[in-house]
Formats: sequence, structure tokens, C-alpha cells
Amino acid sequence: MIQIEPSLVQKRKPIFEIFVLCTICMMFSSIGGAVTYFLMKDHMVSPMRDFSTEVPELENLDNNAYGFMPKEMSDYILSLCSEMNVDSNLVLSILLNENPMLDPTAVNRNKNSSVDLGLFQLNSAYVWTSFKKNYWKFDKDVEYDPFNYKINAYIAISHIKHLSDRMRVFDDIVMAYNCGENSVMKNRIPESTKEYLARAKKNYYLLTATQQRFERTHYPTSTEKTMLGEK
Repeated sequence: MIQIEPSLVQKRKPIFEIFVLCTICMMFSSIGGAVTYFLMKDHMVSPMRDFSTEVPELENLDNNAYGFMPKEMSDYILSLCSEMNVDSNLVLSILLNENPMLDPTAVNRNKNSSVDLGLFQLNSAYVWTSFKKNYWKFDKDVEYDPFNYKINAYIAISHIKHLSDRMRVFDDIVMAYNCGENSVMKNRIPESTKEYLARAKKNYYLLTATQQRFERTHYPTSTEKTMLGEK
């Protein structure tokens, strides 16, 4: 399990001026959105494409501790975490930060004009370049589709595995997923990333407590069975 410990590493404007600035920002946002859609429309394919024949079927863990997720999705993510030896609660903490609605088709624009895609909100600046090069190990005939939740999860968890092996500290892993490895290594952490980390820690504690309660209920120890009056 990942150890949680500390990371190592206006004046008021007149109403009219604020109105003008907001109008200009909205114009640029609309133009940026249109350009982004034009560039990415060919990649926005159906998330329902069957991926089970390309990725080996993983063991169904039958773990209902994460009842907030569709069982097929939670089983798949937990199986990948087990296969890659990554803390599943770390992965799910990041997922709940990135996409609390668990929408495989989610698309969100960032201030730097990049776009976050799919279940784990993979950034468009990397998803078709370094992420695909470093983490995509399957046949070239398999379509690389970040809107397929299985492909998206495979890439995201592979990246979290990379961050875990390199940084080893919960705070740094989570912050690096949000703002990038270089920012964390240089200790240039945006305020938004610090808030992101605080939410991830809360998620982690809640997920751990939920998992422990599930295990006590469904797989009690001999001492707990005695306390419950079971044989």
C-alpha cells in the first residue's frame, strides 16, 4: 500500500471593465472550443467498442466494496491494479478526482488549450504521443481509443504505476498525475494541484475505510467471528 506522508519535494475593477474582459474571454473560449473539436472529432469514437478480445480477460475479483462503480468496471480496474502491483485505492482516489461521474466519454478543456479525455481524463498533449509510446503494448491492428474505458484505464494505471515506481510517496504521485512530474520534481506546485491532493487524500481515507468495513463484514477473522457469536 502506498504510504501517505508529506511531499518531499487586487485591486477591484470597475464593472464595465469586468464586463468587457468577460466578453473577450468568452469569445476566445468559443473559438478555442471550435478549433479543438475540429482537430479531435475524428478521435471521438464510440466508447462501447468491445476490447475484451484484445486485452486478456482478467480474474473477476467479485469485490463489491466499491458499490459506487459498475461492477464490470470496478472488477477490471481492480484486476489491472493487482496485475501491475499498484495500490487500487490510490488509483480510485485519482479517478474520483478526475471523473466523479465515471463517464467514459467525458471531455474537458484546460486553460492551456489541451483537452482531458475519457474515464481517467488523459491529457490530449500526451495521450497520442508519450502515453501511447510508453504504455500501449498491444497489436498495432487494435484501435487505440481513449474513449473506451478499458483502454483508458489501462493507460492511466500504467502511468500511475510509472509514477509510483519513480516517486513512491502518495502526495508526489497524486500531484504528478495532476500537474506533471517536472513540476513536482522542481517543487513548482500550483494551488489547484494542492487542492487536488487534499481531495485525493479524502478519497483515499474514505475508500480504505469502506474496503476495511467490507472485508470485516464478508471475511471476518476468527476473533471477529467469536465476537459476532459465529462458529
